[in-house]
Amino acid sequence: MSRLDRADQSAMAKPEGGPVTVVSWQAEVNSVLPPPQAIEAYERSIEKAGERLLRLVETESAHRHALERKIVSSAVFRANLGLIAGILMAVGVSSASLAAIFQGKQIGGVVGIGATAALIGGAFRARKGS
Repeated sequence: MSRLDRADQSAMAKPEGGPVTVVSWQAEVNSVLPPPQAIEAYERSIEKAGERLLRLVETESAHRHALERKIVSSAVFRANLGLIAGILMAVGVSSASLAAIFQGKQIGGVVGIGATAALIGGAFRARKGS
């Protein structure tokens, strides 16, 4: 028995010299709301505490849902923006390559068309991976 245990035992009041029983209870709640017993205890000490707790949970839930909607819409916007940018780049490089070919610069045109093909292939590979 450690010194701390002996000190704890001596500090406890023993009724009529008998043994002391200490009961400890712990519960883990995995919920937004506290258990009903806790809400009842709050109600006894604070007027309309249960109603206020429910309102708090509802407000917090609505806030969380609004944030999730913003995150999803932002992700969709970024994905669409990436598609548009990729299409514009492919059209631009293809147009420049065709213009080079028509001006008699076949090597530059072929390199540009190869770059466009690589750009499109990379986009498809990236999309397939996600």
